[in-house]
Amino acid sequence: MKINNPLSLIISALIPIALSGCIGAEKPTFQAGPFTAKYYIEDDGRNAGQGTDGSNPDIIPSLIAEETVERAAINYSWSDFKSIDSYNFHGVWEGDIVVTSESETINASFDVSWSDVSFYLDGTLLSKWSNSDKVIPLTLAKGNHPVRIEYHNHWHTTGFNVSFTNTQQSTVAEATDLIQPRLTDQHKILYISAYESGTINNDINVNLPESSDPVVIFLTSYAAVNWVINNPSNTDIEGIFFNAYSPKSAIIGSDSASTYETVDMKYGYEEEKSAKADILTMTGRTPDFELLQYTVSEVIIPAL
Repeated sequence: MKINNPLSLIISALIPIALSGCIGAEKPTFQAGPFTAKYYIEDDGRNAGQGTDGSNPDIIPSLIAEETVERAAINYSWSDFKSIDSYNFHGVWEGDIVVTSESETINASFDVSWSDVSFYLDGTLLSKWSNSDKVIPLTLAKGNHPVRIEYHNHWHTTGFNVSFTNTQQSTVAEATDLIQPRLTDQHKILYISAYESGTINNDINVNLPESSDPVVIFLTSYAAVNWVINNPSNTDIEGIFFNAYSPKSAIIGSDSASTYETVDMKYGYEEEKSAKADILTMTGRTPDFELLQYTVSEVIIPAL
């Protein structure tokens, strides 16, 4: 599976503006990454949920590969990545969070499989844990903040995603109040739902068509996903509303659009568990485009 060329991950601090017309957004206030990723094999057995957390001096990891990546993430099964058995995968990611405002509150969110995780910030071990997702709120002053993430997998699939976000939250009711006063017959409603990403770095690329009509986008998933919005024709994105079961998905490449984590919007990709009823509540309409699928890597939205 190909990993994209290294770029920086830029996430916006997005604040609604109560004006007619589009929902506004402020400029990015921090940048996370790129990261230097090192991938190892460590011979610590193949028992589910059991293995070294890096503290056993008798288990010495063997470096297999090193590269620069946009974000700390890995997603594969068995030995499908560089022939590293998932049970024995060990990854280390190092990079910086650069804060450009005087102070910023950021969520460091970890979606993990059976594994041991260590998170270092500014050279200090901030948290170490096993076999569970975690969200760590950070308050960072202006400047560079070095990050180190260590991940030891103990399962036949390797599923790991770290996001650094400060996206504002809404409920379905609050999103309804934001959307409906601005919605016109010209708006197009787009809805994509997946259980998980099918790419090695948990990305799902969403390619928007050229359109004179503005769009409102709804994105849901079970696993944390990095939704990469590709908009080469600068189609007007009125707003993006997303949710996931696991913490926390990120929206990338849409700095001009206001983005909301809609925390009570249904995240299932199956028809009966989907967000269709929530979208109908928020917009008063059914989607003009929809895709509901277990695994999604890329979506090319046709002309609407």
